[in-house]
Amino acid sequence: MIKWARVSSIAFLAWFAIFGIYEIIERAFLQGASESLIYVLHIVRGTGTSFALAAIVAWYILNRRPTSTPPGITGLRTIVAETQLEELISQTSWIVRLRWIAIAGVFAVTIMCRFVFQIISAFSTLALILIGFTMLGYNALLATHPPKTENVIRVAFVHVFLDLVSLTLMIYFSGGINNPFFLFYLFHIVIAGILLNKGETYLVTLIACSLFCCMAVLEKSAVLASFPLLYGSGVVGEQLRSHGWTYVSGFLGAFVATACCTAYFTTTIMDKLRTRGIEILEAGEILSQERAKTEDIVRNVGAGLLITDLQNKVVWANEIAQEWFGADILDQTGCSLLWQGDAGCESCPINSARDANAPVTRERSIRLNGVQRFFLTSCTPLLSTGGEINQVLVLIQDISHLKEMEIQIMQTGRMAAVGQLAAGIAHEINNPLAIVASSAEILAEREDGSMSSDEERSSTANHLKRIGDNVFRCKNIIQNLLVFSRGEESEEVINIPVLLDDTIQLVEGSSRARQRHIERNYFTNDRGKGDDSSWFLTRSRPLQVQQVLLNLLMNALDATDIGGTVTVSAENKDGGIELSVADDGTGISPDDIGRIFDPFFTTKPVGKGSGLGLYISHQIIESLNGRLTVDSRLGEGSLFRIWLPDDSSATGEPAEVADHTNVAV
Repeated sequence: MIKWARVSSIAFLAWFAIFGIYEIIERAFLQGASESLIYVLHIVRGTGTSFALAAIVAWYILNRRPTSTPPGITGLRTIVAETQLEELISQTSWIVRLRWIAIAGVFAVTIMCRFVFQIISAFSTLALILIGFTMLGYNALLATHPPKTENVIRVAFVHVFLDLVSLTLMIYFSGGINNPFFLFYLFHIVIAGILLNKGETYLVTLIACSLFCCMAVLEKSAVLASFPLLYGSGVVGEQLRSHGWTYVSGFLGAFVATACCTAYFTTTIMDKLRTRGIEILEAGEILSQERAKTEDIVRNVGAGLLITDLQNKVVWANEIAQEWFGADILDQTGCSLLWQGDAGCESCPINSARDANAPVTRERSIRLNGVQRFFLTSCTPLLSTGGEINQVLVLIQDISHLKEMEIQIMQTGRMAAVGQLAAGIAHEINNPLAIVASSAEILAEREDGSMSSDEERSSTANHLKRIGDNVFRCKNIIQNLLVFSRGEESEEVINIPVLLDDTIQLVEGSSRARQRHIERNYFTNDRGKGDDSSWFLTRSRPLQVQQVLLNLLMNALDATDIGGTVTVSAENKDGGIELSVADDGTGISPDDIGRIFDPFFTTKPVGKGSGLGLYISHQIIESLNGRLTVDSRLGEGSLFRIWLPDDSSATGEPAEVADHTNVAV
């Protein structure tokens, strides 16, 4: 209040000095001056005094100490406030550009009203041109000194204040309240509502109403000279003094009410817009933070992420994917990256996910930079706002380390099976070796090499054939064992009957097999001939399938009492081949059957089983896109079924294994 009193005093002293000095000059030196000159000097005095007072007020507003940010305005509120100030700076620049157009309009309208329509006097024309040049001056000054963040609100208020003073003077010198352009007060109130806060807007409204009302009252009271509009022989401006105070009061009351309503509606609407803008900024900041978190997660997730369009082109890739597949990954085809041309687009999980509109997961082994890598690829369709698929998200996880561990576990299981079979293999080899030794002794007795008769020659040939046959029998047994024990990952054609025969041959020599009966319930063709293609799997992994069969056979033999029977069967089913191993043993308890495929779960005594056999078997069959299930009745035995597709390497959807078990008591 003290500051406002001080600036008011300065403004009053300035006004008093201007008017006092003018009165002294007029009375001392202009006694005989013409009435026209006095009129012009009054115009200059009025406009000069008004703009001088406006300049003093503007100077005071602009040089006030910047208001510091209130305590507690931090974080998001600071961001919102800074954003609003930056927007206000842009809006003040817009006001400067708009004022250039308004100044040009003032000169154009003044010239037309004077020389075309002839509705204003020469004195009014002089006043309006003087006001226009003054507006040019302060607009140029404001244009060359753009506002800063700390004073932008004060600069915006000065813009509106100076324009109100200019508008008041222009209306006064061109008809007063009879000038229809007095409605431009409302325009300035709207501009104030857009640029300023509610308090400043109502202050602008008060200033506008005060200026207009003071002008009308002073003109009505004949304190100020009148500059009427001229229409033919009538003088419109003189009508104001002919009306009573009731008319003037009603007119001004209507103007004040309209101005206040305009201010109210403008500030209300702008408050809502600003509130909505703050909410949008807050939401944007929250989204920005969440986006930063998401980007950080994507960057550190340890997996590759791709987004492909409907043409299977990569449109986005995270840093890990670019590191794996190259920085030029964008615009490449997803199939060529993940499949490297092998298997083609028909089996690509990206196409499968897009066509099925459902997530699809595949495992794939490819060679990158000369190193064999294993990836688990999960593809998920992304929907547009209309519910249509427009992109596919591809998650690529490097499971090479896990795959190596899985291969080691499988190899460990295979070697454990070899160890269990060793005694049986030794017994199996012992018989043909005994025959070889016996035949060799007989031949040694004929070391002289003489063969006296055809009978002796025939006997020698038989002994030699027995030696050859049994040596090759030992060789086959050892070869089967070596093939089974080595690790391999190649995909081959599998002759199912031959594979079953070789697997059964591996266990037949064991002590548990010699005391039980293994029954073959499948079609047997000649080894290597393969004349019935229905018993072939075109692409699969024979040693892994054999490892599963061997594990099921040995479990079945363990579960069967001496003299029991284990049945091995094969059947063409559902576009593949189903292999089964059944026993007539004790069966599986209902409490245990749901856990038999869990790792390290076993019902065998300590030292007799690791609990990894069925778990590994289940993992192997699922990796071949097959399924492993069990039916068991307590006291009646168990039946394990293996179903394998014709092409186990196909990347189609893995067989559903919703329920691996079926048990009855």
